[in-house]
Amino acid sequence: MPIDTDQQLVVECYLNPADELISLSLYNNRIVGQPNPGQSVEDASVFIEKEETGALLNLVFNEASDSYEARPAPGYLESGATYHLSVQFASMELNASTTIPEPIENFDLDLQVIPISFANDYFGNVQWDRPPSSEITYHRLSVNVISARNGRILFPALATTAFDADYLSLEPDAAMVSFPTIDFQEDNDPNSFGKLSFAGDTVKIRALNIDRNYYEFQLDLRKLQRADDLSDPLILFSNIKNGLGIFGSFTQVQTEFVLE
Repeated sequence: MPIDTDQQLVVECYLNPADELISLSLYNNRIVGQPNPGQSVEDASVFIEKEETGALLNLVFNEASDSYEARPAPGYLESGATYHLSVQFASMELNASTTIPEPIENFDLDLQVIPISFANDYFGNVQWDRPPSSEITYHRLSVNVISARNGRILFPALATTAFDADYLSLEPDAAMVSFPTIDFQEDNDPNSFGKLSFAGDTVKIRALNIDRNYYEFQLDLRKLQRADDLSDPLILFSNIKNGLGIFGSFTQVQTEFVLE
């Protein structure tokens, strides 16, 4: 399916208070959401400003990672704060803003293990406190199984959804705060992927509180994945002024358990 980039610079950057390194990708005519990106732009001026303090962070291009990077001082990235991005290249100037969401509080996993023949069935729900804000909140949930044998991810599952002020889902078909039933069974094939897993493997569950920019961008990526070659060109959501892409933010919590 063709992706309409309108021949503009494309930015991808997410802020997370838990990260020690900020990374920003800048491409010329990148095909967003596709495996082969366009040409990297290496000589742009990239700055992030914290609105509350005016503190300015300069991101410098790193050839090894093919991205612009900076290590923020402790406390520079914090929930509730607003950040402004400025990218200057040739005669172009790109701008965007994001406010880092509040963290998820009292994250808890309710797990049930049901023994069956030669394996266990695992059923679970994750829960957390409702935020004090009356605004719509956006969340993303991931479940990964990490192989004890080789460290590879065996079972990835992602869900992106939104909740209104009453904490009712705005997307009835989404996975909400319940992760899909995971049916882990013994398997003799060491190269097996999917839902088959071994005892001793680690299940990592991560919940993100994401800003609306992140949410809208992920929804469009999901539309792209469901489209076919006959679909009309899709213009992905962008909050980049004078450009394309995403400057978003999130906070996260996670928990894990080992399969028996």
